[in-house]
Amino acid sequence: MQIINNKNDFLNYGGIYDTVSVERDPNGYIYTFENVILGKAIKDTNIVCLNGTYVVFSGVPHYFHFLKECLSVFLYVRRTIDKEAKYLWIDHDHFYFPLHQDMRAIHSSVFQMMSQFDGVRLKDIDLNGKTLLIEKLVVMWDSQMVIVNNKFPKHDYGRTPLLNAELREFFSEYAIDNHLLPKKIFLTRKIVSEELPKYPDHDNASQRWKKEQIRLRWNEPWVEDAIEDYFVSLGYSIFQLSGMSLKDQVQLFYNTNYVAGLLGTAFYNGIFSKSGTRFAAIRTNPSYWYNFEGDIKSVITADFNYVNIYEKQNYKQVQEVLARSAELF
Repeated sequence: MQIINNKNDFLNYGGIYDTVSVERDPNGYIYTFENVILGKAIKDTNIVCLNGTYVVFSGVPHYFHFLKECLSVFLYVRRTIDKEAKYLWIDHDHFYFPLHQDMRAIHSSVFQMMSQFDGVRLKDIDLNGKTLLIEKLVVMWDSQMVIVNNKFPKHDYGRTPLLNAELREFFSEYAIDNHLLPKKIFLTRKIVSEELPKYPDHDNASQRWKKEQIRLRWNEPWVEDAIEDYFVSLGYSIFQLSGMSLKDQVQLFYNTNYVAGLLGTAFYNGIFSKSGTRFAAIRTNPSYWYNFEGDIKSVITADFNYVNIYEKQNYKQVQEVLARSAELF
């Protein structure tokens, strides 16, 4: 463990603290802030003392980041650092929820499941007139800058085997055999392409980055039609996961044998699949990449393949590219 000599530079809400230590972990770096003061109380009655260890939590507008950066870290800290750790859930009214990432129902269902744990949930605007005195505050990542600022060190969250295992166990009650669910599923991303023109422009750097990431995954409608029609011809069922409950997503992936689709966040659900499941990720832009394969293979044995369709001339040509890789599907 290393104690960082700093000038209280890392926290939002005017946050100050005595010390911050960083510990290298098999899943990344764990930062522990001690004796933290957040917010600005107008009067003494608005000072709240939070004793013990608290883990940053928030209903961020992205499925993958919500599960990996918030829920899995909270579960992991309770298992490895402090079994009595509590959550500090901060809601941000300014978060934008596009149609393809309207996470509010997911947030509500997870919060209900967390009723077994202790913690505090508040809105960020509450900290304008309230002060939190926190004994220990734990952060691993915070790409949404819920509580840390842009001076907080950036680390790769691509290798998190134990965090993936925490999520798989937490949702294991939903991993139930159901012979009525399809064995071949295709994960559509049409809604992303359709929603991109509606995604607002933001001055915020994080939001601009998010729109750019969506742009990298955008396709002309005929491209996605060609890809989806090909997989339908192979007996795949099309699924749009946005709007689907976590329970249904876990059950869907637990019961399927084959998963295909354009590379994207939906593949992270592969951590809920059974060993032996086969995955085929279609890449239509070389600039977009995340190692969902590594996340999945950290918890199950799986066959994961890629098909690159970077040159898209017409409907027939796209399907011909897929046909040359038919053995993967």
